[in-house]
Amino acid sequence: MSDSVTGTTGLWDRGASLASRLITRALPLSSPMGGRAYVKLYDWYKSRVDEKLIRCALRQVRPGDIAVDIGANVGFYSLRLARTIGPSGAVIAFEPGSWASGHLARRARAQGLHNLRLHQAAVGESQGEATLFLGDFPADSRLWAPPRVTSCETVPVVTLDSVLDPSGQPPSLIKVDTQGAEVQVINGMRRTLADAPERFGVLLELWPAGLRAAGNDPAELFGLMEEHRLRAFTISSDGTTIAASQAELLQRCREHGYTDVFFGR
Repeated sequence: MSDSVTGTTGLWDRGASLASRLITRALPLSSPMGGRAYVKLYDWYKSRVDEKLIRCALRQVRPGDIAVDIGANVGFYSLRLARTIGPSGAVIAFEPGSWASGHLARRARAQGLHNLRLHQAAVGESQGEATLFLGDFPADSRLWAPPRVTSCETVPVVTLDSVLDPSGQPPSLIKVDTQGAEVQVINGMRRTLADAPERFGVLLELWPAGLRAAGNDPAELFGLMEEHRLRAFTISSDGTTIAASQAELLQRCREHGYTDVFFGR
């Protein structure tokens, strides 16, 4: 989430950031104990801050569906989606960071979630390689350099269209959390969006400052969604959606730094 967030969610963000820094200083993330402590903190934090979002995501999928999680981190969404979809469906998760993807893979194995297919890669508009910049903790990683960088790693980049089989079952949900790279991600899934079924949605974070830092603009994001007949919705506390205009959503961003949006039909 954006550091510019204000209000209750902003307090959660700042509190979680401080706790993460304290954990990583006392217990290195490379140690088993440090890794487990961070993952528990992250799940606890996300279960509170993203409560309505995970409800929205789980309402969108059914047993046997295909879901895509782009920017999966240690698996808060991926693991829950995989349990809901069950063995007759699949979750296709993308996480470029080696530390986070390693923990996600181990958690999926420990929970027996063989329907979770993990790709250690970033998703963009063309295939190749990119630099992943890492902040103070694993959730704070992005493909553009933030003010504070602790380390970086070279990661493969794929397009979603190159990974999904055009003759296979299309996804019913795509969740995107890429810290500003959302326009590039969507540009690389044009075929997937064109072939999407009626029961389909994209759940993402609208963070104008991050989009601009990555070289794009919110208007591009809305234009791409409109091109594929996807309307914007805000998300209620129970996970249901309410139609919203671009102006309303951008006003929320001006007030809070970012907002979460569901795009669907």
